[in-house]
Amino acid sequence: MKIHNNEWSTRTINNRLSLLYVAAYPATLRLVDEDFINGSYGFLKDLRSHQPRFVLLNLRGFQFTISPEVQDWLVENIFPFMETLKIEKVAIVTSLDALSHLSVEQTIEEDLPTSKITRYFQGETNARRWLLEEEAITV
Repeated sequence: MKIHNNEWSTRTINNRLSLLYVAAYPATLRLVDEDFINGSYGFLKDLRSHQPRFVLLNLRGFQFTISPEVQDWLVENIFPFMETLKIEKVAIVTSLDALSHLSVEQTIEEDLPTSKITRYFQGETNARRWLLEEEAITV
């Protein structure tokens, strides 16, 4: 079910799979820090409303470079809620833009709990497979 759509991204929720999906668009090239932060508040609102176990960020079209100041803001204001809401896994389909990808990785690496549950992928198929695989239980 689509829960958000604008020129920069679309968010959908699959309640059956407990999966929040975000697709970023190349228009993110025109984002400024304030727009990115405002969008992050919407993302957090959706996390709180739907409380998914899994998050899939398809950043293939993401063209925004997250500044060090915004990276710090995310770590202080958004990431603590990821842990509080018990997000189990975050899969990121990497941006084709090298600087955008690097800024995303740097942001994730600044928060140990978030970095422990996050994996990066070149394509969405492998990202979904990893998110939805059941953990093997050994006795």
